[in-house]
Amino acid sequence: AGSTDSRPEAKPPSRLSLPAQIEAGEPLAALLLDHAAPLAALREAYEAAGGEPDAYLDPFLLRFLSGARGDAARACEWVRGAVRWREESGASSLRRGLLRGGKVLDETEVLKLLTLCPMLLSHRTGGKGGPLTLIHVGGFDASRWYATQSAAQFEAAGLMLLEAALANCDRASVEAGRLVRR
Repeated sequence: AGSTDSRPEAKPPSRLSLPAQIEAGEPLAALLLDHAAPLAALREAYEAAGGEPDAYLDPFLLRFLSGARGDAARACEWVRGAVRWREESGASSLRRGLLRGGKVLDETEVLKLLTLCPMLLSHRTGGKGGPLTLIHVGGFDASRWYATQSAAQFEAAGLMLLEAALANCDRASVEAGRLVRR
């Protein structure tokens, strides 16, 4: 007996040949060449939303394309939303400062967090050559933390730590000539 399902057959979305997860170590020049057209659309969406391009924008945008599994339209939508959020949250300003040579410990809230939750931040290179940050946490006193640092201050410190990791990956990608994922 045949199927009685009368629903129209779903068409697969328009996708590029970009894999869902680009392996760390993929040559950056080849990725940029292979995906020049969607990356140009992403750059246009980024700038139209108010994003300020920097020397490490290509790997930053490539991550959106990879996350959208090659769906350039979805990646452009995500980029526009990310630019707005990054401006509102201050992440864009943090990135600009970090790329001009600013340091994670320049952020007052990061220093405060480290006094409340002693950590050893150790920056090394991972097995595939990407930046690796090791955090050893010890001596944490939750009551002292809650009495000293607000949720907003903790979020500011966390945003700086995450933004530094992202900027380091983008910078390492350009310097190494391959996509650094972590």
